[in-house]
Amino acid sequence: MNIIDGNIASVIGSFLVLHKRNMVRKINRTFHEALFKEYKNEYNSHEKYIKTMYPFKLIELMGGIHAMTLYPVLTWRNRFHNGTGYIDSILIKDMKYPIMVGADDFQRVFISFKTRSLTHDGKEYIAVDTLFQRHGDLKNTWTTGSRYHSRLFQEFGYFMVKGKIKHEYLENNISNIVNNRGYIMQKDQRPYLTGRDMPDINIQFNLCG
Repeated sequence: MNIIDGNIASVIGSFLVLHKRNMVRKINRTFHEALFKEYKNEYNSHEKYIKTMYPFKLIELMGGIHAMTLYPVLTWRNRFHNGTGYIDSILIKDMKYPIMVGADDFQRVFISFKTRSLTHDGKEYIAVDTLFQRHGDLKNTWTTGSRYHSRLFQEFGYFMVKGKIKHEYLENNISNIVNNRGYIMQKDQRPYLTGRDMPDINIQFNLCG
């Protein structure tokens, strides 16, 4: 006999975001039967949206369409962008999950990361870094933004143009944090190093739950 009946399971499921609903429905047969139809419809709808709005290259980089579909959605607030339209004002307190996706009022989509790293002097540093579609009519042109001193984005300008990633480090670094490898790579930017003397270094870097 099932301790939790289907009605209760459905009520519980209604309060869960998509990625958690996916996990809960796997608990037992009752949860699966109660949530599967609703979850499947919601999943299919969100999957279609992701495929339509996000560049294929970014979907691939973020772990594939299944992973992208299950990332929690960050509800848009006007304070998330500045006067130039850059989505660079999402705060640590806004990020309930390490990776969140969303769209602004002009349907420019974005991906935000809450990250934890160590500074050169060993101090913990938490920040939010965002990849976002720069113009509403250019799906495959993206740039970066952050309210914080970003350690993830060391290169400037559009990182993706016409679907091709231009920045030297960004592609591997996003892959590293999505796959929990524990580090990113960048140029050593300590003040006494300049130009070609700046070696590549690994920095301890993780998603912040």
